[in-house]
Amino acid sequence: MNDDFSVHFPAVAVGNLLDSIPHGIAVIDRELKIVLINEFLEALTGLALADVKGVYVDFVLRSNIAQRGRTFREVLASGEPLVIDGDIVSRDRRK
Repeated sequence: MNDDFSVHFPAVAVGNLLDSIPHGIAVIDRELKIVLINEFLEALTGLALADVKGVYVDFVLRSNIAQRGRTFREVLASGEPLVIDGDIVSRDRRK
């Protein structure tokens, strides 16, 4: 990881922190590519971090909220948090 996130936060510590949260979490970079996901999101999607690291978030989080990255770009532009309820489709194409 050659980004600002990995420079400031060791991957092991961040991974442990994210895994302790009982919600699916993906950390993405400014290009909307996945940097980290937690174990809960791995279970929801059926995909491991090794398989999705560096992949465009919409290809992994197939859902009704991403809208081809538009939602993520709006958050990056505004800097404001956003909470949206949505469905995630797993690798087995199940909600």
